[in-house]
This record gives sequence, structure tokens and C-alpha cells, in this order.
Amino acid sequence: MARCTYDRAVYIASVYKKAIENAEYEINKDYNDMDLENNTIKQSIEEIVNEMLKECNNFCNEISSYTFR
Repeated sequence: MARCTYDRAVYIASVYKKAIENAEYEINKDYNDMDLENNTIKQSIEEIVNEMLKECNNFCNEISSYTFR
């Protein structure tokens, strides 16, 4: 298995975290840009969006919990 320096590992983790944060932003932006008049569909989409954002948040928290030595 290849090894990398502490600085490189921290950098890679920060890149992944930033990518997830960007995905969260895009998810929110796309949802807010939708023009949903049908309330049933709007609720379904909102549930999906909330689940996606929750998973993104969980993944960011997991990445932040890693310690490197």
C-alpha cells in the first residue's frame, strides 16, 4: 500500500470535503430553482433532497473525524 505524507493526507481529505460541500450547494440551488406546483411531487422531491443533504453532511462529518499521523 502506498503511503503519503501528513500534509498530503490532510489536503486530500480537504479536497473531498470541499467537493461534498459544493455538491450540497448545487443540490440546494437546483431544488430552489425548481418550479414545483404539484404539492405531492414537491413533498417527494423535498424528502429526497433532505436525505441527500443529510448524507452529504454525514460524509463531511466522517471525513472531518479522521486523524492522520
